Amino acid sequence: MEQQRKLSLILELVFWVLTAVFTFGVLYQVFSNFNKFPFLLENILVIVVFITYTRYLFLWKHTLFSRSNIVRAIILLIAIPMVFFMIQNLNEFQSYLDDYGYDAFMDSLKAPLSTDKKTNLLKYIRSEFVFFSTGAVIAGVLLPVRMVISFWRTKNKETV
Repeated sequence: MEQQRKLSLILELVFWVLTAVFTFGVLYQVFSNFNKFPFLLENILVIVVFITYTRYLFLWKHTLFSRSNIVRAIILLIAIPMVFFMIQNLNEFQSYLDDYGYDAFMDSLKAPLSTDKKTNLLKYIRSEFVFFSTGAVIAGVLLPVRMVISFWRTKNKETV
């Protein structure tokens, strides 16, 4: 059993490292082209939540704490307010773009870019933020259902 816990811990650490690398890769264009991006922390959050929640949806039984009722309850309780927070962030991002347009981001660019590069960069930022926000919200809605299923499976295995 101790060997299985070590492997689960290693797997969890590997997934967190891969999440960090993937997040940096997705946001590399933001890091390399902007001095200060107003939605950077929100963007990092939705990417990490999307990857983590999706991983928990499909690989929950392989996690380090898959049998812990306390961790499952915490995840169940955190997932619901997190969905509302991510919806609020997406709404704020969309409102910011509607109110100020893409020109609001131009002041914080590190170096002048051609019009085509600016347009492509801003389309990329909008697309990835909307994609990961929407994916994180969907995964956040499904994760509590997955936790309830996990509780149910554990309970039924104990009574058999």
